[in-house]
Amino acid sequence: MSIVFLIWLSGLQPSAFVIPRHQVKLVIDGKAKESVWDKAKSFEEFLSPWDTLQVPATSFKTFCDSSHLYFYFKIKDSQVICYDHKDLATAVEGSDRVELFFASNDSLSPYYGLEIDACERFISFKAHGYRQFEENWEFPKFGTEDFKIRGYRKGYAVEGRIQLKVLEELDILHNGSMLIGLHRAEYHRAGKSDKVRWLSWNNYTIDKPDFHIREGFRMVQIK
Repeated sequence: MSIVFLIWLSGLQPSAFVIPRHQVKLVIDGKAKESVWDKAKSFEEFLSPWDTLQVPATSFKTFCDSSHLYFYFKIKDSQVICYDHKDLATAVEGSDRVELFFASNDSLSPYYGLEIDACERFISFKAHGYRQFEENWEFPKFGTEDFKIRGYRKGYAVEGRIQLKVLEELDILHNGSMLIGLHRAEYHRAGKSDKVRWLSWNNYTIDKPDFHIREGFRMVQIK
């Protein structure tokens, strides 16, 4: 394999995402007003892999302290949609939301997800291999006290935290490294029905939207 080809191939792979450590007392209120957020790792280059429309602004910030991974999404959305349904999973899956995926290994066996909607509801999952979901699984030690939604005139924000110990116990976090996927479901009204666009921090080679594959993940490092 030529050196030129290796250089070209490496240019297609997302570089490692480094999450900084900061020790601070943080109030989870959806505002992210503490100065530590100015020092957090930021990502704004979200993509819309399955259409050619302009990508709505989506930003993500994160950092760690000794006990938690903190995250903050700021979402531009002129038409926030929250689906009303008696079944929680159906309601969240039909709503504007952000998604955090975690994987134990490159084969995604297992992998996990947190999906948090604009109405301050969430669902979680555990899967073994491709979409082989484990019934009635809940993300350990994560509840409504661990995240907050803040609505504003042209969108919403999601601030939250996840225990590092849980990420270790789930075999996600290995010596400061882990595989993460960041995604967004953006619903909009189209006639009498709601349509969805799928945004991700990675690009994809597949033709139809699907975050449940290795292409949706990046290696991140806590330093």
